[in-house]
Amino acid sequence: MKTQWSNEVFKSLRESLKNGRFCDIILKGVGFKFRAHKIILASACSYFDDLFDEENVDIGSPKSIVYLPEATLGEVALMLRFAYSGDAAVSRGENGPMFEKASVRFGFRQCNSGSTLIEYCKAFYKMHVS
Repeated sequence: MKTQWSNEVFKSLRESLKNGRFCDIILKGVGFKFRAHKIILASACSYFDDLFDEENVDIGSPKSIVYLPEATLGEVALMLRFAYSGDAAVSRGENGPMFEKASVRFGFRQCNSGSTLIEYCKAFYKMHVS
């Protein structure tokens, strides 16, 4: 029951993100712009938790913009996937190192295994990628 409920909540959150419903933050970088929910980002990533706790982001405004000039489109997309689904799956090729870089940049919270996402990624590569 709990897993089914969690899956439905994540599904609803992803739909809200997709439709822009209740989004209260814009993540903007070179060549990309994403809408998101502050509470989801702050819950999933220590970077956003710290940022939203500071006064330099106007929390009271309906839309806030966070500039991420150093982050790539891929890193932010992977971070959003993780934040809105809990999916830390990585594949061979570029996604693994990109996910690891995003994990460090955004300070992903711990995975279910109790390890940090970067430890998870390193273990995955050690086991599956030569």
